[in-house]
Amino acid sequence: GRLDGVEARLIDAERWLGAMADTVVVDEEDFHRLPGSVAMYRAAVALVRGNVADTMKYARRTLDLAREDDHLLRGSASGLLALAYWTSGDLEAAQQWYTECMTKLEMIGHISDALGCSIALADIRITQGHLRDAKSTYERGLQLATQGGSVLRGAADMHVGLSQLHYERDELNAATQH
Repeated sequence: GRLDGVEARLIDAERWLGAMADTVVVDEEDFHRLPGSVAMYRAAVALVRGNVADTMKYARRTLDLAREDDHLLRGSASGLLALAYWTSGDLEAAQQWYTECMTKLEMIGHISDALGCSIALADIRITQGHLRDAKSTYERGLQLATQGGSVLRGAADMHVGLSQLHYERDELNAATQH
């Protein structure tokens, strides 16, 4: 949780990358991901510091640098953009970026993280007055959380969200079941 010195480390990483022209690299794939990772960490630090403009700038830079099949880096950048747009009050853009983030996280099997996005996405849809969409988001999350015979972290949150929606519609039996 300490951000002091992070920027200096990112600058060091960029300098190191620039000096690697004549160096043999063991893992070329990881090496080529580093510029995007640096941009992604800059976006995350900016978000924590409340700098929405830099969050968006560096998250978009991450997307520019990440390969199309780098779902983790692209999903992370999408999630940071979603948070930045949500913070700035653009719920439609936040919803679109959270959806992108969830898709990327699901593609690489990060289901628990995708469930966390489901909670935020459902909250946004509720705020927008799209209760059916919120319910669908919770139901999809619950399917993800219970697939394969085990129950993942986040399943309880999907039940709580569904319960609240049923309660608001005065469907008390359904609310109690969840």
